Amino acid sequence: MRIDGKVALITGATGGIGAACAAAFRQRGAKLALTARSQAKLAAAGGPDALIVAGDLTEPETRRRVVEETI
Repeated sequence: MRIDGKVALITGATGGIGAACAAAFRQRGAKLALTARSQAKLAAAGGPDALIVAGDLTEPETRRRVVEETI
């Protein structure tokens, strides 16, 4: 299934299920918006075209920023 041009917002994108989802969505043509706590690990997980928003999602300001930047 191709999802070219669709946006996928993935939390916890630096490991486990989040990293696997990022890889799968990227292979299928999605535009990625990735979030996790580690900026360096996000850059490695997302590739050159991903939107990277590092932060702790338990903080309301981080959640707002992730959604706003993704939109």
